[in-house]
Amino acid sequence: MDRQGNSISLRWWAKSTFIFVLLMLAGTWLSQFAPIQELIDHWQAAYASMPPLEAALYFIGLFALLSALAIPRQVAAFSAGFAFGVIKGALISAVAVLCGAIISFYVGRTILVHTPLRRWLREKPGIDKFLTTDTFYKTLCLRFFPLGNNMLTNLLAGTANTPPAPFFAASFIGYLPQMLVFALAGSGIAVGSSEKIILGVVLFAISTGLSFYLYKRNKTARQLKQQLDITSH
Repeated sequence: MDRQGNSISLRWWAKSTFIFVLLMLAGTWLSQFAPIQELIDHWQAAYASMPPLEAALYFIGLFALLSALAIPRQVAAFSAGFAFGVIKGALISAVAVLCGAIISFYVGRTILVHTPLRRWLREKPGIDKFLTTDTFYKTLCLRFFPLGNNMLTNLLAGTANTPPAPFFAASFIGYLPQMLVFALAGSGIAVGSSEKIILGVVLFAISTGLSFYLYKRNKTARQLKQQLDITSH
C-alpha cells in the first residue's frame, strides 16, 4: 500500500475505535447518571410495553431514516442491544441499517442519476464498474470494514448500474459481525454486565483486526475505499 493508502487506513481504524470507545464511555456514564437512567428506564419500559413486532418496527423505521442520513451503523446496533438484547438487537439493527441502505440506494437511482454525480462516475470507471461485477463478493468485503462512507457507498451504488439484489443481500450479511459486537456492548451496559462489555471489547478487537486484514488483502475494495474517503473530505 502507498503512503496515502496507509494514511486513509489509519484514519479508518482510528475513527472506528473512537466510535466504539465513545459509545462505551457514554453508555457507562449515562447508566450511572440518575436523571438519564430514569429516562432510559422509561425508554426501555416503553419498548417493553409494546408488542414485540411493533417495537421492532418502530425501531427499524427510526434508525432506517437516521442511517440514510449518515448516522453510523454502530450507533443503531448499540441502541438495539440496549433495548432488545444481543441477538434480537443485532438482527433488528441490521435490518434497520439495511432499510437505510435501500433508501439511499434508490435516492441515488431515481434522483442523483440525473445530477452531475452520474457524470463524475463516468469519469471514474473504477468506481462506476466496481459494484456492477461480482457485486455480492465485493459488497461483502466492503461491508465487513467497521467504518466507512456507508451513505456515500449506497448513493454511488444506486447511481451506478449496481444490481440491487446481490448488493442488499451482501450488505445485510456484511453488517452482521459489527452489529453483533455493538449490540453485545449495548446489552452489557443495559444490564450492568461487565462480562458482556469485556467480551464486546474483545470481539471488537478481533473483528477490527480481521476487517483490516481483508482490507489489505482485497486490492479492488481498498482502491474503492480510498477513493470514497478522498472524495468525502
